[in-house]
Amino acid sequence: MHVNDFINGRDVVILIDGDNIHNFVQDKMVHFLNLMAQPTKQLSGMVGNGSELYCNKACKDVSIVVQGH
Repeated sequence: MHVNDFINGRDVVILIDGDNIHNFVQDKMVHFLNLMAQPTKQLSGMVGNGSELYCNKACKDVSIVVQGH
């Protein structure tokens, strides 16, 4: 499922996967949205095509407006 919403006042499309407990964002979106990425313990997750995605940074305290709330 995907929804059009706002992060830091910017219009974005958010893909929602109810089976996951982590959220991932591309580095270029971190820069575009002016988010602060901090080093963290490496996480991995499997994406739709079966390959693994690795992450070693986290963006904390990011507010997301979903359907106006």
